[in-house]
Amino acid sequence: ASGAYRYDARLLLLERAWDLVFREAQVATATALTKDATSKKSSLRQMIMGSGKTTVLMPTLVAALADGTTLVVAVVPPALVVFTRACLAKALARPSLGARPIRRLRFGRRTFMGISLLKKLRAIARDGGVLLSDPTATKALFLKSVEVMHRLDEALRFRRDQRTESAARDARRKSKSGFGSLFKSSKSKAAERERAQALGLDAVQEGHQISQDGFEVDPAREKFAAEAELRSLRAQAQVATDVLGLLKTRSVAVLDEVDVVLDPLKSELNWPLGTRAPLDFTAQTSPPGLRWRVPYLLLDAVIGAASEDPSAVVPSSPERDDDESDAGDDDDDRCLEADGEEVREAARLENNEAAKADPYFRGDDEGVASRLKLARARAEIRMVVRSGLIEGQMQARPHPTLVSERWYRDELRPALAAWVLLLLRSPTRAAAALAGAAYAGDLGGLDDQQVLAYLGVATEPGARDRAAAAVDACCSDDQAKLLNLYHSWLAHMLPFALSRVNRVAYGLLSPEDLERAAARHADQEGGGGAASATAVDLATAVPLARRLLAVPFVGKDRPSDASEFSHPDVLIGLTTLAIFHEGLRYADVLWLLHDLQTSLRRETGPVRKRPSFRRYERYVDAAGGKVRGVKNGAQDGDQRPEVWPAHFLDLEDEAQARPVYALLRFCKAAGRDYLWRRSFPETLALRPSKLAASGQELGGEAIFGVRLGFSGTPNDLVPAELGACQYEAATDGRIARVLADADVVARSLVPKGWTPLSLLKTVAVNSEENYRALIDAGALVTGLSNREVAEYLLECAPD
Repeated sequence: ASGAYRYDARLLLLERAWDLVFREAQVATATALTKDATSKKSSLRQMIMGSGKTTVLMPTLVAALADGTTLVVAVVPPALVVFTRACLAKALARPSLGARPIRRLRFGRRTFMGISLLKKLRAIARDGGVLLSDPTATKALFLKSVEVMHRLDEALRFRRDQRTESAARDARRKSKSGFGSLFKSSKSKAAERERAQALGLDAVQEGHQISQDGFEVDPAREKFAAEAELRSLRAQAQVATDVLGLLKTRSVAVLDEVDVVLDPLKSELNWPLGTRAPLDFTAQTSPPGLRWRVPYLLLDAVIGAASEDPSAVVPSSPERDDDESDAGDDDDDRCLEADGEEVREAARLENNEAAKADPYFRGDDEGVASRLKLARARAEIRMVVRSGLIEGQMQARPHPTLVSERWYRDELRPALAAWVLLLLRSPTRAAAALAGAAYAGDLGGLDDQQVLAYLGVATEPGARDRAAAAVDACCSDDQAKLLNLYHSWLAHMLPFALSRVNRVAYGLLSPEDLERAAARHADQEGGGGAASATAVDLATAVPLARRLLAVPFVGKDRPSDASEFSHPDVLIGLTTLAIFHEGLRYADVLWLLHDLQTSLRRETGPVRKRPSFRRYERYVDAAGGKVRGVKNGAQDGDQRPEVWPAHFLDLEDEAQARPVYALLRFCKAAGRDYLWRRSFPETLALRPSKLAASGQELGGEAIFGVRLGFSGTPNDLVPAELGACQYEAATDGRIARVLADADVVARSLVPKGWTPLSLLKTVAVNSEENYRALIDAGALVTGLSNREVAEYLLECAPD
């Protein structure tokens, strides 16, 4: 009848057991989600913060859905795992409710897919418990199942091909006579061995073999090991099939904080497969590494132009003796640094006829004229960037950042394209080493207007299409690739990279970040978390690419747990900018110094004239220091910091290594060499395939048959299988009312030239506004930890 009340005995029991009274909204949401799960329907709902999602709704859904046959899986962000487990244990582990078990899923790529996992999942479902997991562990379980089946399929195909080849070889042996027909070709053996190693199997060779340790290998034992590996893969594949079947047909996934759990940037998981191969334009170019030299050149031009000291764009080289100046003309260091010196020298001697006869300028007008044009083009870039900073098209704090892409397209990009054109046409050594001028040749006879139009600076409609047709007709494949690389950076990659804020959108993993990653890895693999993290090798816990390259950040000073930038050019650009803005880490400088010492020991001649020692000397001089025992034009009273020579440095002694680190941390030459010698060559290689899982797998139908999601700040960017979000009535209106209230929100303009510290000081000393909280929604306060911000606010606050 109208106005009658209906009672749910289950909710009454929970109220009595938990000593609480459900709110009307909680009852409505729990009832609706339970009804959806019973009818095998997935749904997503909004519940505003403070509505009891974790403390009330999650335990209620587990108690209602875990009926002895259904496995309830609670997937929550990593930061909420401990809190959620405590709430579930407090609510469900009571004798009056049957002391339901709460189990944590820890799973990684190296976890064995054994029968014990399946038994535990079935036991949890039978006892009416809940399986608690973070998104990474759930996706790892799914990817492990796919990987096991993939490896089994490849291994069976490999064995089948082996048998086919063996049968064909036997047939040829019967039809042929001769001594050579008894043996496989060396090429066939090598191909078979390489394929077997890639699959994790040992190819069974005819006759006895000698292992790397010098011991004879028994083919029968190798065959037995290979068969054991196949049996293991078959067993794991059977378990994986049963586990996925259980999750697909007899489970319900409860997703808390859906906007975080399904965000690919915060929970994406990638497992590369196959053998690594170098990217195009990395190892095959002359000079090698043109793929990262080109973006370094462009980024250095813009960041250097935005710096306060124009001379900081290209560091100067230390003075050298005359007998050293002709040595190693092809060295990359001298190519870059000498180009800056030559440009400035040419600018000073523009009207000096004697300079044109200098053999350093090739004895003709071409060298001087080219350098003068480069100097003017670089000055034009500097002028455009400075005007952009004044007009607000770029912001200088916390570092030079692009604000207006229209200004970049109309003003900065044409200046950069004109400079690139001069570099491609330039005969200088630096242009050959950095810009690819020697690699480009004459660009297929294209004129300057065609090159500029292809780079994106077109003055007439259709000019870009005509230039593309000319490039296709006149340029070789390598020349077209080079122009495409420049066009991609000028049109897309450069504005994208310059518009991102370091330590907010991207950044390098600090030593503290690496320690936390090691602790997470130990926890996922079933270890003791942070307590056992010190024993975990970082090479195992953190992939090499995440240790050496920039990674996505999900907030200020908060790197993503496992995500990586997928586009190699984005990786190159953001890693270069991270080195510019953050500088080298202590471990980076130690690696660079170790590399210097290793090269120094291999070289011959007087120590101070060896290329590695001169490179170390250039680092120190460019950073404003001096090498102990090396005069190098030093005068009496020289107050520059002094460091030990490279061959005397003890890298295990922090008293010696730390001063060098403090000196070289922001040295551009040292950072560039670290990028070009280690970071990029060791990581920028492409694997033929990978296994990937993101929010689509969690929210879609790949893993779970039924998904129930809720969050305080959901959105419609969810898998289509999850359905449209059902928003809570009047929630958005209440938020808008608060934000539009003049008593709550006010606007004030900060003066030009602000810094993070000046913003904090304004908050601290402004007693009229009586600020109660600091919410850095725009992530403007960078370079400071939360503790440092609090200490500075207390220091500046009036008594």
